Amino acid sequence: MKKFRLQFTNPYVRNKFILCFVVAIIATIVGFITALSFRQPILALTALLFVGYFVIEACEIAANDKAGRYVVVPAVLKEKSSMRVLAGMPSKSVGTKSVVFRFAPVDEQGNVIDEAGKKDIYLTLSEKQSAVYGVGFEGRIHNLLFCKNETQPFDTSTLRGIYYD
Repeated sequence: MKKFRLQFTNPYVRNKFILCFVVAIIATIVGFITALSFRQPILALTALLFVGYFVIEACEIAANDKAGRYVVVPAVLKEKSSMRVLAGMPSKSVGTKSVVFRFAPVDEQGNVIDEAGKKDIYLTLSEKQSAVYGVGFEGRIHNLLFCKNETQPFDTSTLRGIYYD
């Protein structure tokens, strides 16, 4: 009999996978307790929808990892600048406040690969997104996790996480 073992290439991806299942279990428990206490079976169905979402998300994470779509880029934060954005265009006074981060990829020893800046990665994040991703200080080496195909660029649409060693 062949044993089923789920191996992940990155601990950040593994933790995200486990988190999806933990949230699914919590949603199941809370949904059924709520359905029993209010005597409304429709609430259990709502909880099952949440569970379904997180199980599908976990399966998508596992499939992307197995296909080798996750790419980790160690990069140093070179510069961060704030600006206001209104409907995708920079604005001086109105709109949501965004932060543009400039990351320079580094090698295993922490040396910048391209001093000219041609391979730099620019990420535009809102203040909430930058707080969620936990972007640190300038000069600190971050691991940028992207989920992409060969043709997709390293940008905000393919960014899945930022973490430190």
